[in-house]
Amino acid sequence: MKDRPSVAPTMTVDRTVQDGIELSEYLRKHLGKDKIVIVGHSFGSRLGIGMAQARPDLFYAYVGMGQVADETLNYYAAYDALLKKAQTAGNQQAPDCRSASEASGRTSEATRRHFGEVARPLA
Repeated sequence: MKDRPSVAPTMTVDRTVQDGIELSEYLRKHLGKDKIVIVGHSFGSRLGIGMAQARPDLFYAYVGMGQVADETLNYYAAYDALLKKAQTAGNQQAPDCRSASEASGRTSEATRRHFGEVARPLA
């Protein structure tokens, strides 16, 4: 199993939006509908907006719930909540690595990895 090539490099937002469009095309044909309604929640709101912008001809409407309006702010809010939960649980391996990312105004790859490290034991 580990000898297979990784698909990780192909797992991009643009590719996921295109997958959603292809699925929508299939559903329209399968259901015999001219258009369908798309619903996006949380990160799915980003995908749904991308789908609706790229192919408005496929959709009657886009319904967004739990919209991601500011990814960086959303990320830090989730990170703060996870960090607090990890610290409350006594997880001393959950470093607070936000300062470098905040200084640059970007979420660094290191911060994303730490987010996973903080979240993993809490799942």
